[in-house]
Amino acid sequence: MFRQTALTALLSATPLAAFADVPVVVTDIGPVHSLVSMVMGDLGEPGLILPPGANPHSYSMRPSEASVLEQADLVFWVGDALSPWLVAPLGTLAGGAEQVALMEAAGTEVLPFRFGGEDHDESAEDGEHDHDHDHDHEAHDEAEGADEHHDHGAYDPHVWLLPANALTWLDLIAAQLSDLDPDNAETYQTNAQAARDRLSALFAELSDTLAPIQSVDLVLYHDATQYFEKGFGLHAAGTMTVGDSAPSPRSLKELAGRVAELDQACIVMEPHVSPGLARAAGADVPYVVVDLQGAEYPTGPDFYVELMRGIATDLEGCL
Repeated sequence: MFRQTALTALLSATPLAAFADVPVVVTDIGPVHSLVSMVMGDLGEPGLILPPGANPHSYSMRPSEASVLEQADLVFWVGDALSPWLVAPLGTLAGGAEQVALMEAAGTEVLPFRFGGEDHDESAEDGEHDHDHDHDHEAHDEAEGADEHHDHGAYDPHVWLLPANALTWLDLIAAQLSDLDPDNAETYQTNAQAARDRLSALFAELSDTLAPIQSVDLVLYHDATQYFEKGFGLHAAGTMTVGDSAPSPRSLKELAGRVAELDQACIVMEPHVSPGLARAAGADVPYVVVDLQGAEYPTGPDFYVELMRGIATDLEGCL
């Protein structure tokens, strides 16, 4: 019998009895919460630690969020490359729960940082990596001198923006839930298939929407979109920032020189950034503001769809 707590009652208007054999599930960020919500359907609603708009790289949980984590039977999170601060709470508050780091999951494609973010080849194709079931990292480990695993601090953690990863995770989520809750396994599998169909249609729609953007050189404020670019055939020519460092006047001047040499450029800003930086990088170059966190979207099963469609709609402004 899984934990029955006030958490379950708060997360849904469905009577508590309906959740008698459903595990308490907790997720880290909005996109993961949305995918899990699709698979759970009417059986329950997962908890969410970080509200949309919160910085997943550095966050301090409130007592209510810590309490949610403490009740978990199953935790889905991206992994420590995205949220290193969450490692300790997972150990102390959710040590007895099943924990699934999606970035480490079999079939998840991960890409190395580029544009100087880490000392790796900037080619996404040359650096892409699929996890297999045995996590066979021998070639990389020899090069890095590691013992068993990739250093995922060297890899871009924004993995949910790659359509193929989202589809892979739906099956994984359904399998994990079915293992813990076999009585509802058929429902989880049915929901996962419905979600796959829905997302496949979405990705086809967005491919059509973004086709005209494939010839545009995107100049990013923050290098967080390469998975989205890979999924829809887009191209980034550079970035204003490396890590958390703000661009200096000198770097902006150098960037403006490079932007001026591009045939068709578009500067991609984020909601919290002054548009003056876009003008400094290219006074006559179009710029768009792209919400990569979906801060304005309500959480739930529709969140991932709205997030991905919103990014595509924002990028249409480059034309």
